[in-house]
Amino acid sequence: RTWDRFLPNAQKIMPEANEEKLKELFEEIREFLKQPGARIEMDQTTLIKNAFELAPALEDELMKRCWLLGMAPDDKNFVTSDDPIVLDWSGSGDPPTSWNPGIADPQTVVLVSIGPRHVLAGVSKEVVGKRRFRLTCEQVAQFNTSVTCRAARFVYSATEEFLFDQDGQVVDGPTE
Repeated sequence: RTWDRFLPNAQKIMPEANEEKLKELFEEIREFLKQPGARIEMDQTTLIKNAFELAPALEDELMKRCWLLGMAPDDKNFVTSDDPIVLDWSGSGDPPTSWNPGIADPQTVVLVSIGPRHVLAGVSKEVVGKRRFRLTCEQVAQFNTSVTCRAARFVYSATEEFLFDQDGQVVDGPTE
């Protein structure tokens, strides 16, 4: 996310590289990740090993968040996928072009479906009072669209059709 966080890790992995080479690599990675649909893939063993190494820090960041429960309207469902966590902009308006979502970023909301009718939302600011909300069809469609667009191979739904956003309109789908 930042040069200060990237540098010590990159120096461990590439001890022979000078700072100029690492800066170039940092910029290349940032440019790559800004592309729509950019994905970094690695073998499953490395992925699991890295997940276990990062788990304590990830737990700490997730525990700092205030967790809310969103409920779909009675006749609508959330979907999930093989990439079920959505990191979305929590600020007002559109995010700046320089924004990159991250679990530690206060402008990021962490969303994950925990069943066909419920989604958890982790926000950076404490919410006083009720933490359970009935969501609109538009909000369900936006979440479902985010999940389906991130899926690598599989989308899971409790019903044959589900809401999604198509050009700003709520549509029952999937469609072509």
